[in-house]
Amino acid sequence: CIDEKHWTRRGQNEYMCVILDFMTSEIVDILDGRTKKVWSGYTQIIDKKELRRVRYVSIDMYEPYRSIQKLYFPDAVLICDSYHVIENINKALTKVRIRVMNRFEKDSVEYYLLKNFNFLLTKNYEDIRFNKARYNRKLGRYADFHQILDLILEIDEELSDAYALKEEYVSFNHYATQDDCRERLSKIIEEYAASYLSEFITLSGTLTSWFDEITASFASINSRRLS
Repeated sequence: CIDEKHWTRRGQNEYMCVILDFMTSEIVDILDGRTKKVWSGYTQIIDKKELRRVRYVSIDMYEPYRSIQKLYFPDAVLICDSYHVIENINKALTKVRIRVMNRFEKDSVEYYLLKNFNFLLTKNYEDIRFNKARYNRKLGRYADFHQILDLILEIDEELSDAYALKEEYVSFNHYATQDDCRERLSKIIEEYAASYLSEFITLSGTLTSWFDEITASFASINSRRLS
């Protein structure tokens, strides 16, 4: 499992690259940088037979890691980590939210809801906890998180449609299997491409570009999905 961490070190690499063993959750190594040059120097000290024993490489959606997998782990299956795919979808949803929010006056109820309860949109619906309804002065009523989310989705059709597209992918990510993931992802890509929302039309291209790596992520090792 490969991911980078930003660090501030003047005059040196902006990122460290962390290599994790999926089976043990232990850190294998930390590289000072994430470039091909850094990986080239690192892999030169490792027996090529050991590199070829790696069965899967799990990455975020950082394009250069594709080249790194092909160069140094040629026998491994490349996997796009599901968390990072959903992170990209939530970013698209956030752009829609901000666009809608900026149509309203800052003292309006709509702006207040979209500004202060935006976390309800990016949180998976099933993960929103059932909290006790509290009195909200701005709304002039008692409301729990699910009621507030309903109010937010009633503000604008663009936002409610974007939220529905996001939740559709979340459902796919949670319930799809190795057997049906390719068919289900293809349908989602078609829906995103047919959307009138530019953010999700762009996402359809991203999902197409990473199609094989996303569907490969539904493989399991010891009953654990690769991530």
